[in-house]
Amino acid sequence: MRIYAYVDETEFYLRPGNEAMRRIGYGLLISATEIDDSVVRESLVNLGIDPDIQHPDRGVYDQRTLSRRYFHASEDSSNAHSHFCNAIRDGINWNFYYTYTAPQQDRSLEQTFRLALELVSTQFLSPDVTEVILTYENRDTFTPLQANVWLERYQNQMEYGIYEREMLPEYFPNIILRSRGKREPGLQVVDFLLWVMNRKNMQNLSEEERNTWYSGLLDRGPHFSEAHYEDNSITWGEHVLRREVEITHCLYPEGSTPIPEFVNGDAENCFRQIIDTIRQVHQSGRINQYPQLIDRLEAVLSLINLGNLGRSEIRAIASLYVRMFDTIPVYERNLTTGVMMQSLLKTKKIAAQLLHWEVLPEASATMSFYCQYYRDHTP
Repeated sequence: MRIYAYVDETEFYLRPGNEAMRRIGYGLLISATEIDDSVVRESLVNLGIDPDIQHPDRGVYDQRTLSRRYFHASEDSSNAHSHFCNAIRDGINWNFYYTYTAPQQDRSLEQTFRLALELVSTQFLSPDVTEVILTYENRDTFTPLQANVWLERYQNQMEYGIYEREMLPEYFPNIILRSRGKREPGLQVVDFLLWVMNRKNMQNLSEEERNTWYSGLLDRGPHFSEAHYEDNSITWGEHVLRREVEITHCLYPEGSTPIPEFVNGDAENCFRQIIDTIRQVHQSGRINQYPQLIDRLEAVLSLINLGNLGRSEIRAIASLYVRMFDTIPVYERNLTTGVMMQSLLKTKKIAAQLLHWEVLPEASATMSFYCQYYRDHTP
């Protein structure tokens, strides 16, 4: 399944003037279809004919919105908010997620933005999602080049963390990054949704002020809302209107974990199974459905065919395998029992362990074993 994701960053105060209540975060809007400009055009037309734009307190803001031809929630009037809110509520089905974090002294604002983006992006990692069109707003500190570096680092961190999360499937969909400006309709929508959630959590506002736009978004159609707090402070939440995209988060079958300790012969057998699986996936043609893995697989097959594998080659094989394992997957979903899965998970765990060969003694020993094995068995 392909999904369209739109992200926007935020910085605000839960209680203005109180530095301890400063929050940095990200919002993520997920839709099954690309958000076109109809929702923006409809809102601008309705704003233009609204007699309230003559109001002295609002007219200058409304004229600015009409002149620039796009919405920006923190700069728009309540008139503009009303028309855009109605259009979003009536015209779009969406899953919206947001996360907030307090600033840290050892982390810059941009570093914190990127951390928040990583946290919120976990929401679209699912067995059903094969491709994500991820649209973000280009800014001086997050250019297309920097975004590509962020994505590679994010997925490398996911890969590296698999060793500590043996009970959780890990998915590596094809993520296509799109840099857009403020006129992008989906970015205007996620900007408004995030602004609404910020207001809902601002402690200096009255209950009516906090809930006006929030209620306006969700007062029609089936919806779902959930929020999580730590120390009485909001950390993340989810809001869904007329659920269109079903994001499922799975566990392995009962009885799959914990994975038994490795015994004599496991290391050799597991790595042989890893290589056999990579070859089978290639021969079956299934890899063609996962363009993000094709080049990796072709490169790894070349290494395998050359033989005499060293540390870098073995690490490349392990990296490919952990990314393939749940994404393709290398097992039959809904058919694999806990006992069968436990055997397969041994291969995933030993591959994940190899990614830590420079820091874990047991991983270093396993890596040394494989290097020696291939020196001894390569003609």
